[in-house]
Amino acid sequence: MGEIFILQDISKEAAALRTLLYALLLITAAIGGVLFVGFFLFTGSIERRLLQDNETLRQEKDAHAQTAWELEEHRHHLEELVAEKTSALEENNRVLQKEIIDRRGAEKRWERTFDAMGDIVTIHDAEMRIVRANRATKKILGIDWQELLGRHCYEVFRGENTPCAGCPEALAQHDFKLHTTEIEHPNLKKSFLVTAAPLIDEQGHFEGVIHVAKDITEQKLLAAQLRQAQKMEAVGTLAGGVAHDFNNLLTGILGYAELALMETPADSPLYRDLSEVLALGRRGASLIRQLLAFSRQQAMEAVDLDLNNLITNLMKLLHRLIPENIELEFAPGPDLWRLKADEGQLEQVVVNLAVNARDAMPEGGRLVIDTANVEPDGDGEKPLAALVRLRVSDTGTGMDEATREQIFEPFFTTKEVGKGTGLGLSLVYGIVKQHGGAIEIKSAPGRGTTFSLFFPAMQAGGDQGMDTAAPGHTPRGTGTILVVEDEERILELARRILEGLGYTVLGTADPREAEVIFARSGADIDLLLSDLVMPACNGRELYERLAAQKPGLKVLFMSGYADNILSHQELAEKNFPFLGKPFTASLLARALRNVLNPEKNN
Repeated sequence: MGEIFILQDISKEAAALRTLLYALLLITAAIGGVLFVGFFLFTGSIERRLLQDNETLRQEKDAHAQTAWELEEHRHHLEELVAEKTSALEENNRVLQKEIIDRRGAEKRWERTFDAMGDIVTIHDAEMRIVRANRATKKILGIDWQELLGRHCYEVFRGENTPCAGCPEALAQHDFKLHTTEIEHPNLKKSFLVTAAPLIDEQGHFEGVIHVAKDITEQKLLAAQLRQAQKMEAVGTLAGGVAHDFNNLLTGILGYAELALMETPADSPLYRDLSEVLALGRRGASLIRQLLAFSRQQAMEAVDLDLNNLITNLMKLLHRLIPENIELEFAPGPDLWRLKADEGQLEQVVVNLAVNARDAMPEGGRLVIDTANVEPDGDGEKPLAALVRLRVSDTGTGMDEATREQIFEPFFTTKEVGKGTGLGLSLVYGIVKQHGGAIEIKSAPGRGTTFSLFFPAMQAGGDQGMDTAAPGHTPRGTGTILVVEDEERILELARRILEGLGYTVLGTADPREAEVIFARSGADIDLLLSDLVMPACNGRELYERLAAQKPGLKVLFMSGYADNILSHQELAEKNFPFLGKPFTASLLARALRNVLNPEKNN
């Protein structure tokens, strides 16, 4: 096979092809240029974007770094704040703990203080219900405070369902002020002083009440005793004030009646009349003595005596006073200590108590008198000094509390009019107090009465005292007596009595004139008979002035009441002879004999 060549003119096609090729090249170049420009522009845009992104990143990095620094700063600041807050919280915690401890301590101290109060203290809410009570509440009321919760005070103190009239708690709730009143507890038989103080909150609203109840039973008893003592002191002062004048009057009545009686025949009707005057005068003198004994202002002649012997000697008299339907018994205590006492006054005490017991047993009964020693102990139950007890017990009608509170008041009596003076027990009271003693009374209606009298026992080796002059004939005498008496009638009476007895009498009503008389005739004067209570100069002062001129001058003081001039203790200590008014001629005569011639005194 051979090759066949076909020749064809393709110049046109070649030219077209070249044109196309050029066009293609041009297009390619254009496209390339465009692409290059586009690429350049694109790459430039990319670069700018990258640069922008890079700047953004750099700024973000810087911002991040700034933020990180700020965060670090904030972290440090926060750490500092946390440290500060932690420290502050720890300090606050310590403070709170301390406050809690202090508050608990304060609460415990408050509790101790609250419970240490001896009065009943309760806290009430706005509805008057008890929400708290202290320890004394249980001790006094005998109720545990938990049992009181929710109860009203008027339920606890009065057993009532409604507040009492003038309830301090209700008043405190009403006007927000403190109120106080006194109440009586019916079951405990005690008196309480109740105080209600309102509790007000910060807004001024009423929250409740602090309720304090103070037991004033003992205080009321002491106050009643004080009032009783003051009343008796007032009567005693009155008795002392009038005793001098009354005794001067009675001295004149008795003295002149006795002088008239001495000159009157015994079978004369006038003799009987004068005897009645003397008897009535002595009753008046006895009444004054009772008043003075009651007021402890009567001179006491204390001697060493055995109380058992005194009562034994009185039993015959008591048997005459006590009717047969009353059994009388005396139980003397063994080895009874001796007393330093006025025998006559103690006899009055025993007789008055026995008569009082007799009158309390109109239908009969039993009367027991006993004595005993009371040992000193000092433990609060027994006395601090040795005492002798005299006890008088009866099975009579007894007394209620109101009567017991008044029995020692002068002129108080439960007897019918004309059956008693009301001075018997007042006399007992005065004599016991004058001897430094005390009285206890136990009595109840229908259960009889017991009087227990306590007298200080005399120490061993005590003074035996002086024998009192026995009554008898009127002794006569000799010597010169200076009589000083501001009452003219008493002065004249004394002059007549003394001159009738054989004495020489120099008399005056003026103490100053007595000094003049003594200056003139002192050498002849054997004794000064002087009233103690006189104007310008009392008897004691007069005696001291005259005794300074004549040492050893004998004196006999006389007075119806002289306690403000010369006390009973001074009379005894200085051994001043004393003649109490009223006196009779025989008493004056024996008193003068005792002073002028003591060796002849029988």
